Amino acid sequence: MDIAAGLVAAGHRALVVSSGGRLVGEIERADATHFTQPVHSKNPIQMVKNALWLAKLVRSEHIDILHARSRAPAWSAYWASQLADCAFMTTFHAAYNSKVRPRNSIIA
Repeated sequence: MDIAAGLVAAGHRALVVSSGGRLVGEIERADATHFTQPVHSKNPIQMVKNALWLAKLVRSEHIDILHARSRAPAWSAYWASQLADCAFMTTFHAAYNSKVRPRNSIIA
């Protein structure tokens, strides 16, 4: 939500893909576009379907960067970025401590 709002405030377009939930209204009020897709799924078949769907979205919407915040969506976004030749990044949503290795990120 914060990243989408920040991008829009800076004059960029923000497209958010999630399985839905309480923040969808806030995303839309921030003038970001929301797509509902079961990206939370850890089912390998659904993750591949998500990657293919995301790659198609990247191409059709001319997306420059895919950003993910949790594991299952990160894998789907990573694969989509490879298919669509798009930059990919992750962040994780836990307090960072140099002694704690993040478990919600993949680095490629």
